[in-house]
Amino acid sequence: LTFYNKLHWKDAAFKSLVNRLSMADSKMEEQELLASLVNHLIEQTSHLKNQQQSLEALKASTREEIYRRVFLASDYIYSFYQNEISLEELSQVSCLSKFHFLRVFKSTFHETPHQFITHLRIEKAKEFMKEKSNTVKEIAGKVGFADASSFSRAFRNKVGLYPMQFTA
Repeated sequence: LTFYNKLHWKDAAFKSLVNRLSMADSKMEEQELLASLVNHLIEQTSHLKNQQQSLEALKASTREEIYRRVFLASDYIYSFYQNEISLEELSQVSCLSKFHFLRVFKSTFHETPHQFITHLRIEKAKEFMKEKSNTVKEIAGKVGFADASSFSRAFRNKVGLYPMQFTA
């Protein structure tokens, strides 16, 4: 079993397990929830391993190295999604040429870096909208959109609702 040194998005299952773990009543329940959490992480790692096998490299060591470099770029995106990120920055972080990086990133995540960043920003915006103390303009700025109108359009394209409809 190989664990990848990378950041993971907290999906609904992970959040639920952690939330239930914080409210565990007994030691046995806590241990069962920890085991469930470990199983969830192993499933994610298994999924990543399958993705790695699908890369078009001849040697396993080459696939592993390319995957590691793409994860450096995805971690960079997770850390700085609210900033303007260029393809040049991401290719430099991953130590790959722009064209090779773009091809490998799309092969790994099934979307371009721009689509990945937009998806991440929209997911983060949804979290901010749950707080209901922020305006659409404030949320747009927090997640890295230039203005509220471009944020609203992107949100509508991804979610199917405008931000105001989503919070209602």
